[in-house]
Amino acid sequence: MSEFTINNLQVKLKQRPKELPHPTETFEITKNVLRFDPHASSDVPKILVRNLFLSLDPAMRGWMKDVKSYVPPVAIGAVMRGGVVGEVVASQDPTFKEGDIVTGYSFFTRSKVFFVVSMYVCVCVFVHVTISE
Repeated sequence: MSEFTINNLQVKLKQRPKELPHPTETFEITKNVLRFDPHASSDVPKILVRNLFLSLDPAMRGWMKDVKSYVPPVAIGAVMRGGVVGEVVASQDPTFKEGDIVTGYSFFTRSKVFFVVSMYVCVCVFVHVTISE
């Protein structure tokens, strides 16, 4: 396949919760289109990952508040962030093969394109797990 076009889903912060987060009041699921060409030339190779699992951590409650912390708060309308486990769908880097399972800190999306910066580390670039509408 020369290029992947994915109808992607993202979990965004809709509003800051006053108490416990509520699935439909605190968050919204939005759609976007993600394109990835595994044969395109690039100075820094990229991989396309389909997220399988999202980590829901207690720290996320603090990230949803608009207060100073060890990381900036998630902005209203921004994609939620956290730990993910995903599967490599396509790769421009021979280190990562289709079907490899990878983990890292990313965004709550169905699929995502990562820049490969070393053999073991990926840095997030684009934004999408099993998120249903």
